[in-house]
Amino acid sequence: MFWTGSKNAFIELIYALYANGSLSYGKIGIRKISLVLERLFRITLGDLHNSFHRMKYRAGSRTSFLDQLKSSLEEYMDNNKFCIFDMS
Repeated sequence: MFWTGSKNAFIELIYALYANGSLSYGKIGIRKISLVLERLFRITLGDLHNSFHRMKYRAGSRTSFLDQLKSSLEEYMDNNKFCIFDMS
């Protein structure tokens, strides 16, 4: 499995997971999260913290990838509202 989005999008996702405390009950550092996910998705991010600081001062939406994820998921839900899955 490979990450095919932008590095900035990936960094945004990593920081969102960290900020939300969604991994290891929030008891894992940003660097450990990034190292594990870089390996999983076969991507090298470089200077994670510098990229994040640039995101903080973006013009427009600072969370453009997360905004796009939310929109894509809602659209998917709207287009698939009649799907019934067999969970057995």
